[in-house]
Amino acid sequence: MAFRYKRGIDVGFLQQMYIYSASLNYKNLTKAQQKKILKLCKRVGGANSDALFDFVTTDISSTAVCLKYNIASRTTLYRLLKDYYENFPTKF
Repeated sequence: MAFRYKRGIDVGFLQQMYIYSASLNYKNLTKAQQKKILKLCKRVGGANSDALFDFVTTDISSTAVCLKYNIASRTTLYRLLKDYYENFPTKF
């Protein structure tokens, strides 16, 4: 999955790119940074937090994540992604 700017998310282009690359680079982050991402996914994702975590920290497509976690619509996943981006900590 390559980075794509999402106009529906109220976060600027550079901040979106930063969040995307930081999340995808999850395994190389410090333990404290990893914990922040995991807590954010749990807070924003609720029952679908595992799906959101997989979607933002791996290169798995939205369709594959929805199938893996039995999410009926990709719209649900994108709604979670929007909340994730808009609540991502500014001081990371």
